[in-house]
Amino acid sequence: MRRYMDLCEGWRFRKSDEEEWENISLPHTWNNIDGQDGGNDFLRSRCCYEINLPEVHLEKGERLYAEFEAVAFIADVHINGKHVCHHENGFATFRCDLTDSLADENILTVYADNRRTDYTYPQFADFTFFGGIYRPARLVAVSSSHFSLDDYGSPGIRTWSEVKDGRGYLKYEAAVEGEGRCVISLYDRENRCVAESEGTSGVICADDPHLWNGKKDPYLYTLCARLYKGDVLEDEVSVTAAFRSFRIDPEKGFILNGEEYPLRGVCRHQDRLDKGWAVSNADHEEDISLILEMGANTVRLAHYQQAQYVYDLCDRYGLVVWAEIPYISGHLVRGVDNTLLMMRELVLQNMHHPSIICWGLSNEISMFGLSDEVYENHRLLNDLCHELDHTRLTAVAELGELDGNDYLVSLPDIRSYNHYFGWYLGNVEDNVKWLDDYHASRPGMPAGLSEYGAEASVFLHSASPVRGDYSEEYQAEYHERMMEIISTRPFIWATHVWNMFDFAADRRNEGGCAGRNNKGLVTYDRKTRKDSFYVYKAWLSDEPFVYVNGKRFTDRCADETPVKVYSNQKHIDLYINGRFFSRQEGSHVFSFMIPLEKTGETRVTAVSGSLSDTTVLIRRREENPSYRLDDRASLTNWFDSADDSLSSYDPSCFSIRDDMKTLCSNAEAESEVRNYLMKCADEIGISFSQLWNVVLSHDLKKAYSLMGTACIKGVEEQFFSLNERLQKIKKH
Repeated sequence: MRRYMDLCEGWRFRKSDEEEWENISLPHTWNNIDGQDGGNDFLRSRCCYEINLPEVHLEKGERLYAEFEAVAFIADVHINGKHVCHHENGFATFRCDLTDSLADENILTVYADNRRTDYTYPQFADFTFFGGIYRPARLVAVSSSHFSLDDYGSPGIRTWSEVKDGRGYLKYEAAVEGEGRCVISLYDRENRCVAESEGTSGVICADDPHLWNGKKDPYLYTLCARLYKGDVLEDEVSVTAAFRSFRIDPEKGFILNGEEYPLRGVCRHQDRLDKGWAVSNADHEEDISLILEMGANTVRLAHYQQAQYVYDLCDRYGLVVWAEIPYISGHLVRGVDNTLLMMRELVLQNMHHPSIICWGLSNEISMFGLSDEVYENHRLLNDLCHELDHTRLTAVAELGELDGNDYLVSLPDIRSYNHYFGWYLGNVEDNVKWLDDYHASRPGMPAGLSEYGAEASVFLHSASPVRGDYSEEYQAEYHERMMEIISTRPFIWATHVWNMFDFAADRRNEGGCAGRNNKGLVTYDRKTRKDSFYVYKAWLSDEPFVYVNGKRFTDRCADETPVKVYSNQKHIDLYINGRFFSRQEGSHVFSFMIPLEKTGETRVTAVSGSLSDTTVLIRRREENPSYRLDDRASLTNWFDSADDSLSSYDPSCFSIRDDMKTLCSNAEAESEVRNYLMKCADEIGISFSQLWNVVLSHDLKKAYSLMGTACIKGVEEQFFSLNERLQKIKKH
């Protein structure tokens, strides 16, 4: 029988051969601090882990494997100095057969490598690439006949479930090493065997199955595969199983088990403050608990395969999942095989999870331009998904600027868009026109919002919030309006807020917080639910609650001030310093204008039945300066400032205001632009050809934007130095 031995304690770690060994336990990353402090200077290296294996007594014919749930990004495994495994996917489970290299005493060595390459993903993205053995590891001993441990990290059995005419059909294929009789049993929640079959492949039928019905009723079965030699049980594996049907209607959105089930939720990165990706199961549980508390019923697990335990939790609690690989932000010419490996491992390791309804092919891949090679890579991925799993859909998270007629839009089964109207560009109302125009022009092509959001710091506040001020109030107002827009458009098949939690992006230095993307509805340490969290709770949660927002916006400098209450109740009674002030009937958002005491505190309490919540405000003569950033620190959109900074220029000469066609019409001007972009490409860490294609499709401000987003020092100086050189070249 299969035996498992934990392998998380007793490791030694060092960053280089010159350093002393450090005793550590798994999960572990060497970037937990430098990956979140800004400056884009986190260590990207090939570091070494080593452990003395415990004594393992193997019976005749048994084999011993080391199993790693994830090593970022490239892993090389040695046993007693002999290389036994190479793996190029920092997010998936892989196993190494150690058997033939075992000795009386054994040392296991793992090299984890998060350095740049031109053939593995991701290489350029808005999050930190933490290195290390950041998920658990263990030893697995199996008999000579066993369910395969070499099937791309899969559990050794593949399953597909469908519901037709009231019956549940569970197709299975078991990968068996050696020989034996394979018995497949299906158990219900009460551990009763409800169906059984024999053979390494077949179909189990269940009459009137209990359906997995999202958060309403996430009913799970267990599929158990056993391998016998005669009457002796040689091996056994179990996976989650369930029955459900779903489809996407171009007018009604997501349909689960024949009923409309609007998908409204969030995206999730896996890292945490001071931990990076080296998080525990308890951390995963807390994340899912917060998502559920908010009322979400779907989660986009971005931008990579996440821990098996996360998918287990989504199964258990009924969260509908978008699962994807990190084919992101730009195509690597030599990276095609890597994308196919990542997708194969994602699908085969997770296809038994009923929570997953789509496989994400890529995210914002058009950022650095499109080509026949990009299209072909997507076609290969799309075909692979359908070959491995015909029961689920393929999806792409499209860059908002992508032409709706592009091949990349029509290729996958479904698509969603990353739109930031109201943050990076335009205003929140622009979402209305875009969504309605898209739906009217493509009525049979469902689309969703795979990303939308605005940044906020819990330390920054404003009574008159505006785009780009990073105030908690602007983020809340943005999400208030987005929920109004979304709720009246059922044709949007799914919406995913970017992001559920603040996360590390070591390139960034925005909102007064270096190394962080602050679009989360919850802070990086998970300790503070921002006001915007309660916007969604008011719309999505069935748990009765009342919340007075602005709790961190204590100091106010006006005779009267706005106060909002978020609630899923039908009326709110507001009390000021214990005295009744006003009642409002309504839903979701209740807005009041209240007077402030001239001196001392104003205690504001919102009541609905037995529910209440209170905040305390203080009248000040002047604004609290800590609530605002200085102008330079609050600069959100680098490209928005480019034109404004040219207070005067000579239009008879070339400038950074000219489009690329104009600039390339003059050899000297084009040469200056090329030299500038070569430096930019080197700073950002991408190829010149990629950046050149992006700028050709947009303008020079796109390069300026990318430099700013990447936190490259001297962005303005470099950009305007280019302008000075262009201004010396006369147009003819």
